Amino acid sequence: MDKKLIKSQSDLVISGMGVIILAVWTLVKTAMYAVLQLRDLWGTLEAEYRGIVVAIAACVIALIGAVSLLLRVTIGRSAIKEGKGGKGGKLYIVLAWIILVIDGLGALFDLLSFGRSGILDSVAILAVDVTTVATLINLLVSSKRVRRSAGKAGEPSCS
Repeated sequence: MDKKLIKSQSDLVISGMGVIILAVWTLVKTAMYAVLQLRDLWGTLEAEYRGIVVAIAACVIALIGAVSLLLRVTIGRSAIKEGKGGKGGKLYIVLAWIILVIDGLGALFDLLSFGRSGILDSVAILAVDVTTVATLINLLVSSKRVRRSAGKAGEPSCS
């Protein structure tokens, strides 16, 4: 087997694992943002509505978190499967592009609001955001290389 194909498959497996692991960060980050936004809203609400607002917000946050986790786990598992020589399908590539755009915009917004929550917090958030974007880019590049190499391996040789 071609060394480039083996390296690309290995990169694809590692990137898939990275996407799954970083999905946890996305859940934590979503919850943190929601709590911060609710904290600002909390003071403006009358006491009788606070419980309802918190319950609705918790449901919405849980739904967003579950969908995000499901998408990222789907991407990661499909990449791992393809990296191990299986068929990954095209859906995970489309999902990876969508998540890359969303995470890229999120990282940009975090960069624009750099320092508002403290320098150390901002550096940590931005570092993980950049890592998430880099992992998705590596996943997409590795997937392309694996598919290209696998396509070439299936072609008959002219020699």
